Amino acid sequence: MITTNKGMGCPVAKRPAHKLKFSIISLIAVGLVAFLMRLISYSTVTANGSINLLGYDSFYHMRRILYTTFNFPHPLNFDSYINYPAGFEVGWPPFFDFLGALLAKVLGGGNPDLYTTEFAGALLPVLLGVLTIIPLYMAAAAIFDRKTALFGALVFAVIPAHVYVSRFGAVDHHVAETLLSTSAYACFILALKWAREGSLSLTSLKNISSEKKLIKSLAFAVASGLFFALLIYTWIGALVFVSFIVLYAFIQTIIDLKAEKNSDYLLICSTVSLLATLLFTIPLSAGSLRPGLEMSAMYLSWFQVFYVFSMLVGTLILWGFSLYISKKGLDWKYYPAVLILISVAGLLFLKTFSAESYAFVIEGMNFFLGKGEYISTISELCQYF
Repeated sequence: MITTNKGMGCPVAKRPAHKLKFSIISLIAVGLVAFLMRLISYSTVTANGSINLLGYDSFYHMRRILYTTFNFPHPLNFDSYINYPAGFEVGWPPFFDFLGALLAKVLGGGNPDLYTTEFAGALLPVLLGVLTIIPLYMAAAAIFDRKTALFGALVFAVIPAHVYVSRFGAVDHHVAETLLSTSAYACFILALKWAREGSLSLTSLKNISSEKKLIKSLAFAVASGLFFALLIYTWIGALVFVSFIVLYAFIQTIIDLKAEKNSDYLLICSTVSLLATLLFTIPLSAGSLRPGLEMSAMYLSWFQVFYVFSMLVGTLILWGFSLYISKKGLDWKYYPAVLILISVAGLLFLKTFSAESYAFVIEGMNFFLGKGEYISTISELCQYF
């Protein structure tokens, strides 16, 4: 619907406002559907007046939630009940369990009892699963349009694979991985969108205070880094997701060089996102870092900080080499050829001097190809088939 402003004689479009209102209402409806779908297991979990958890890892996550709740905000990083009498260092990053304890504190008015804490832990995956719809919608709307984004959100709300990991009583960190990784990528996509529309470049940074689109772009890039840092604080394999930012920057820069386009917008957003990830990771993980300067891919340690730092350095190398190719007018094919050679040399270096880091990178690649050791050996799901 289009009306006319009598004073100015200019047409005023009202349809976008109506579309936005319809999208918000529709998204709320989708969220309600998602919430109800994930409560299917409610009666089973709350049978006999107690909380009966689903799955194997749920029981130990609940132990950590209980410990964190009653020792808030300190997580359980070393468990004397495991590997008696020596005890055992817990390898799981604590953010998911911290969220469960925080929810218990809220539901219990600051002093929750045992049942309230267990109920909060059982409810947490449902809430995280429903919240994932928001960044999913934002990413799809930025790439496609609102209708496509709404359809994607609806499919996600009822897709069995995600309902399974986010149902009531499935107290496991996988649902948090999905929420945080989707949020990180959604913010990064929006950062790129505003960067392109605002023509973000090194030159434009001088006048960024007067450019709202450029400020939004950098703000979303920083938000992306925050979500990546929280993801690292949730799942030990999160660094693989961070690596995709560098991989995308590499591929998109090749496309831009071939088309003779400037890639400043891309590499500025990537650099800001990775720098924010680095700066947020250090304070978040400080309390859980292992003693000394130990590097371990299986625990929160300085390895995660070093890895993100190496990704940041890698992005700057991509940026510098792309500028060199452009200024010298060299064939764009030199760009992927040289950088692939450098990457192979880097893997050989890791294999020689840090076998654990090399194994982590290879396992990460295999994970997303469906060939990982853990993919082929996990037996936890067998009981449900």
